[in-house]
Amino acid sequence: NACSSHVFQLHERMRGELGIEENTETFNILMQNASRTGNHSLVFKLREEMKELGVEPSERTFSILLASVGKLHQQQSRSSKKGKSFGAEIKALDTLKGGVTNWAFSILEEMKENEIQVNNHILSALFSACAIEGKGMKRCERLLLEHMEASSTLGGKDGAAASSNMPNVNVWCSFIKLCGACGEVDLAMEVCEKYCERPLSPYVRSALCSAIARAGSRSNEVLDDNVDTFGDPDEGWDANKTTLSYHSRFERYCKKAIKWHNDAHKEYLMQVFMQQEDDSLDDVLRGGSHPSGLDKLDSSVHPRHSDPKKERDETVACNA
Repeated sequence: NACSSHVFQLHERMRGELGIEENTETFNILMQNASRTGNHSLVFKLREEMKELGVEPSERTFSILLASVGKLHQQQSRSSKKGKSFGAEIKALDTLKGGVTNWAFSILEEMKENEIQVNNHILSALFSACAIEGKGMKRCERLLLEHMEASSTLGGKDGAAASSNMPNVNVWCSFIKLCGACGEVDLAMEVCEKYCERPLSPYVRSALCSAIARAGSRSNEVLDDNVDTFGDPDEGWDANKTTLSYHSRFERYCKKAIKWHNDAHKEYLMQVFMQQEDDSLDDVLRGGSHPSGLDKLDSSVHPRHSDPKKERDETVACNA
């Protein structure tokens, strides 16, 4: 936050004493800075300034906007629950008047007008924004399929370009979370089966666990709504049977997710074990102690070529 104030002070100097004209990258840096410090309302004010000054947006501009809109929605929701007003400047923008999902897809139309192609950054940010509201599943699914088809077509002309433009792990994680937010866990499981590399990465497994949990919470709300709507089960709706159906489905999802996690974790542990064995053999060849006589391993020392961040991500997946 301290650095953030310096960034905006420098911007004022650019406008004033230095007389440096602002460009797209200037605003992208300011918007990114505002987003990282949680000042999401400022992101949209800066976008309005860009329009007023005639500064053309870039792909990065739209990525930042999409990443901020969901968080802005959450901030507004929390403020509304506490009875707080968000300020006249946000009301004037009416950013979320039609909902997060509709606004996010309007951004895609604006991108087309500016001849900016949809890429993985945009897809991931858009799916994440829609997931916060729990809407837009069909539109997002259609957009993803169109993007994959376009990438495949490009593959016939330029294989390297197609490979870089195919959905990456960030896109799949965002889409899987969207599936959970919309109660479409079957689709999330299908994505993991068909499109995600084996073993599933910690990010994908964590996203899948979150999707199952959120969909499970959503299903309970649906059950409550059905009870309120249908009333007495004798009137044609078997509450106990429906509850059992939901529980058995989510039990299946959880068992599958746990199996995938165990398979991946076993492979990861085997890699660590094999690396430790290699290190021990190196010690013997150098005249060190025999592996059976090794001292206790220092937990702060990681096996050669191991990745502490990956180990931390494994813990994230376990916790999820």
